Amino acid sequence: MRPIVWSYGMQSRGGSRIGERPDIEGAVQAFADIGGKEAIVFAKDHTGFCFYPTKIGVAHPKLKVNLTREMTEALHRRGMKSIAYFNIGMDGEAARKHPEYSRYYAPGKRLITEDHYAEVCIFGPCYKEYIQPLVKEIFIENDVDGIFFDPTGCFNYCCCETCKEQFRQEYGEELRPPLDTPEDTAYWAKYGKFLGGRIRKFIEDVRNEIHSYRPDARVIFNHTGGPFGQNVDWPGVNDEGGISCDPLAAYPLTSLFANYTGALPKKGDVFIERFARCWGDRSNLDDLTLQYKCASIFMYGAGACLGDRMHPDCSLALGSEHAMKCIGKLWKEMNDLIPSTAERDADIVYLISKTYLGGRFGEKAGYRYGDDELMQRDVIGYLGGYRMMVDCGRSFTVVPELLLDRHLRKGRLLVVPTLKWMNGNVETAVRHFVEEGGKVLFLEHVPVLDDGTIPDFMGIASVEDKPCQPCVYLPDWGDERPLDMERPLVEGDIHRIMLSTSEAVQFGYPQYDLSRMGAGYNSSADEPWDVPLLTHNRYGKGDVYFLNAPLFTDYLAGHPDQLRWTRLLFKHIFPEGRVFLDSDGGNVEMSSYHCSDKTSLLILLNHGGRQTHLIRTVYGEKIVAPQPIYPVVLKCRCKSNKASVKVNGAEVKAEVNANGFVEIKISMDSLWKVIEITEQ
Repeated sequence: MRPIVWSYGMQSRGGSRIGERPDIEGAVQAFADIGGKEAIVFAKDHTGFCFYPTKIGVAHPKLKVNLTREMTEALHRRGMKSIAYFNIGMDGEAARKHPEYSRYYAPGKRLITEDHYAEVCIFGPCYKEYIQPLVKEIFIENDVDGIFFDPTGCFNYCCCETCKEQFRQEYGEELRPPLDTPEDTAYWAKYGKFLGGRIRKFIEDVRNEIHSYRPDARVIFNHTGGPFGQNVDWPGVNDEGGISCDPLAAYPLTSLFANYTGALPKKGDVFIERFARCWGDRSNLDDLTLQYKCASIFMYGAGACLGDRMHPDCSLALGSEHAMKCIGKLWKEMNDLIPSTAERDADIVYLISKTYLGGRFGEKAGYRYGDDELMQRDVIGYLGGYRMMVDCGRSFTVVPELLLDRHLRKGRLLVVPTLKWMNGNVETAVRHFVEEGGKVLFLEHVPVLDDGTIPDFMGIASVEDKPCQPCVYLPDWGDERPLDMERPLVEGDIHRIMLSTSEAVQFGYPQYDLSRMGAGYNSSADEPWDVPLLTHNRYGKGDVYFLNAPLFTDYLAGHPDQLRWTRLLFKHIFPEGRVFLDSDGGNVEMSSYHCSDKTSLLILLNHGGRQTHLIRTVYGEKIVAPQPIYPVVLKCRCKSNKASVKVNGAEVKAEVNANGFVEIKISMDSLWKVIEITEQ
């Protein structure tokens, strides 16, 4: 597993005294005591203040200590690396003095405060005149080993004079206001391409500039390694391990980001903060909560980068020291049980495409600005799907489309949720995978290609634009449904589809008489609908399935009847697989590895016991002790008829059954368990 990275945060306004009673040695030693290798120290914050005596920037007016230099030296004395934090997207001091440095989110409008943050445009004069020389000074004056750029809005739409002129030069037309003519998708697709290209060039130029005077520097851009940024092709993400885009420390975001970044060629770090509500992000939390957040990262081999704020006097709170010990102990316990030879080996590939509707840089989806409700609506299909995959007890890896061909191999199932447009590279990868015998499940939308046609491997001729119903009732799988149980309801738009070579495997049930009952949905009709629900197309040597219902999106609420139905769906279309986890209530996540031809490693995480703030649900998540105990059965396919099993390092009895599986009954009475299975 990647080592823990600790971020010694220092966001301050001018009125706060910095360094009244510094204990830099103690703060660094606390991290050294748990085996820390790398830490983030503050160089420039949101307000624009530097935490060392700068000649180019603006030093904090009440700074009494050279925090950046002294902390770097303390880290170096203990063999650790120092990464300077630099907010590249916000600088209140610079923007207040130089309006031409500001990012304008609309004509004549910029985000600026009287004494705190302000957004700057990195594509204008601010970078060359101010940021570039300041970054060089930080490296030279403080001898840091790398830099952590926090973009914080600088990669968004901007209509400053520089941005307008650059767009005019490239396209020969005027840059429109961000919410103007949203229906002109061709224009905003053009802007999405424009913005994505200039961001990539900016990152590349910054890295080249820094490496010209510090060749071995680690240059990190926050918000570039996560699933909803979709920028793994940007420089530095693949070759150095990308920092995720700072997910909230809440389920399922933390493990989703870890699953994703752990699938990159070089595993990245998941930067999590906002654990709680105080000046120390880890404050007010019990040990179990701290361990839960970090275990969800460690289980995928990713690195946990912990955001934590120092006291303005430049000392570490006792709670932070305790958190370091608690998380460090967890890292060592899990790392000792996970061999360095372990490689992730999932049965299912879960695709997250950069072209999902609402994607900021999707060339087809275009650029969308200021519509948080739309953005949330478009990503919940991925979040609900992730929750469904976890609860179904299947082993899966989350991958970006740019790395899809690396993960599509024989014996795997590709799951493609909520994809409306498919670019040529994805179409080629999927086509080849299916032709060679692969299986694919598309859900919620029939994707179209650049020319507006549906990929022929779908076996679907057309889709009506207008929804024909706002919900569908799912049919039975044989006699699996108890007689007194209602059919599962899936809420969301259902579209009529016309098949070509595909066949209908399942038909759902519409509302009774195709009408609503008041404000709610009507009862299920007695007879199946004529609109196909599940289709199957045989293509080449493989199989393509399509589920014509927004099942994943609706599962954001975790409906148990939908879970039971989906488990049977996977059993029907993908009985293959190496590992299965039976958990009646779900809530247990599994990651799978192979260590050798004969040894498999499975890591289980208990998601039960989550307690959230009743209003700000994603900010206040805690784990209540004791956690609920889930009895689960883990099944692992074996080639031999004997196997030895260890659970958290202790041997347990297990036998290989007649179907070729070793079955292990486990009581998830703890936060996590590591199961090692070695065939004899």
